[in-house]
Amino acid sequence: MCRTQDTDKYEPDREVHGHAPHLDRLQAYRGRQQGDRVRYRRLETRWSALRLIIFVAGIAAAVLLRHDPRAAGLAGMAGGAAFAGAIWRHMIWQNRRVFVEHLLTVVEESLHASTRRDRPPRTWQRPEDPADSSAWLPVVLEPGPTWLLTQQEQDDLDLYGPPVGIFGLLNRTSTRLGARRLRDRLDSLCLSGAHIRQRQRAVRWLDTHEDQRLGLMAAFVPLREHTRHLDDLVSLLPKVEPPPRSTVSKGVKLWSVFSGLIFLYGVLRIGSGDYVWISYLGALLAVNIGIRLILHRRFRRLSALASPWTPLRDTLNRILAAAQHASAELPDEAPLGLLREHFHIRDDLAKNESYFLSEVRRLRRLVLDDGKDTPILGLIDEPFRGTNSQERTAAGLALLEHLTASPNLFLIATHEDLLAHVAAATASAANYHFQEHLDEGGITFDYQLRPGPTATRTALRILEREGYPNSLLERARRFLAGGTQDLRSG
Repeated sequence: MCRTQDTDKYEPDREVHGHAPHLDRLQAYRGRQQGDRVRYRRLETRWSALRLIIFVAGIAAAVLLRHDPRAAGLAGMAGGAAFAGAIWRHMIWQNRRVFVEHLLTVVEESLHASTRRDRPPRTWQRPEDPADSSAWLPVVLEPGPTWLLTQQEQDDLDLYGPPVGIFGLLNRTSTRLGARRLRDRLDSLCLSGAHIRQRQRAVRWLDTHEDQRLGLMAAFVPLREHTRHLDDLVSLLPKVEPPPRSTVSKGVKLWSVFSGLIFLYGVLRIGSGDYVWISYLGALLAVNIGIRLILHRRFRRLSALASPWTPLRDTLNRILAAAQHASAELPDEAPLGLLREHFHIRDDLAKNESYFLSEVRRLRRLVLDDGKDTPILGLIDEPFRGTNSQERTAAGLALLEHLTASPNLFLIATHEDLLAHVAAATASAANYHFQEHLDEGGITFDYQLRPGPTATRTALRILEREGYPNSLLERARRFLAGGTQDLRSG
C-alpha cells in the first residue's frame, strides 16, 4: 500500500506568483480524489465486514447441519459462493482505493515540482548502470541519430547539478530502469528533426490528456518498491526456459484438482460423523506421496526452473497491472501507439514467456492452421528476430518454404537477402520492396511498392555521414565484399 504524506495539509514552501491554472486544476483534481478515497475506503470496510459475517455464518451452518450431509453440502456451496462474491467485491473497492492513493502520491509530487525549487520530488542524481551488464532492455522507441554529451557539456548544461538540475526537474520516474532511460535521453542529444517532432507529439498528447497522464504515472507507483527486483527480472529474461509440457504434467495437474476435491469432500464427511473417511484420506495421502517419489526428478526440474522467479511473483503481477493500464490508456497514434503495443505484448511476462518464445507461439498458429479450409492472410514482420542470425535464417527459410507450399496468402517483411533469393526462385512467391533515398536532409521514402528485392545499400553511407571512423568503415566494406569468410578469418 502506498500512503501519501500530508495530503490534507499541503502547504507549498514557495508561492507561485502570477496565474497558474495548472495548479488550480491539480488542486481540484486532488480534492476529487480525496473524496473518492474516503468513499472507496468506506465500501471496502463494509465488504470486509460482510466477508467476516459470511465466514462465521458458514461455520455455524456446518456445525448445525453436521448430521445432514446433503444439507451441509448445499449450505457449504451457497456459503462458498457468497464468500467468494464478497471477496471479489472487497478486492474491487480495495484496488480502487489503493489506485486513488497512488494518484494522490503523483498529484502531490506534481504540486511539489510546480511550487518548489529547493529539492525535486524524485532524485536529482545521475543514475548509474547496474553491476550486472545483462540487466538491460532494448529500446522500444527508436531515438534516431544522437550526439553523446561529454562530462564537461553535462556540467555546463547543469543536467545533474544539486539541488535541482535539469534531470531533477524532469525526473518523475518510479524505477531505476526508468531513471536510466531518462538519463540516456538527456545525455544524447537528438539530431533528427523527424524524431524530435515525434517526441513533441507525444508530449503534446500527454499535456492535453492530464487525467490519462496522471493515471499512467500512478499505475507505475507500485513498482517503486520493486526496483531491485526489476533489475533481477531483466537479467533473467534472456535465460528463461519454458516448463516441460507433456501428458504426465497434464495428468498431474488434473489429479491435483481431483484429489483436492476428494479431500474437501472427505473433510465434510468426517465433520458429519462418518469417520471411515479418515482411512480414505490416509490412502489418498499415500497415493500422493507415491506420485511425488516416482516423479521426483520432474518435480526437481520444475522447482529449479521456478525458483529464480518465485521472489519475482509480486513484481510480475505489478508489471502486468501497469502494462494493462498503459495498453488501455495510451493512444493509437505514433509514437505512443508503438509504446502501447509493446505494453500489450509484455503481458506475456506474467506467463514467463521470452520475446522469442512468444513470437514462436504466434507464428505456430499460422503454420498449424495453414492447411485448413478457411483462407488465411498472414502478416509477418522479420520472422524469428528474437534469436541468433544463423538459426534465424535457417528457421526463416524453412518457414518460407512451408508457407509458400500452402494455398494461403502471406506477406513477410524481412532484411534477409537469402530469404529474398529463395522467394525469387519459388513460383508461388514474389519479391517487392520500398526504396529509400539518402540526401542532405536525411533518409526519405516515396512509399512506392516496386517489384523485386531492394538493390540499394545505405547503411554504411549513413554510418559515414554520422562520423564513424574511416578504419571502421573500410573494415565493414571488406566484410561486406568478402562475406562470412572474412568474418571468420578477421
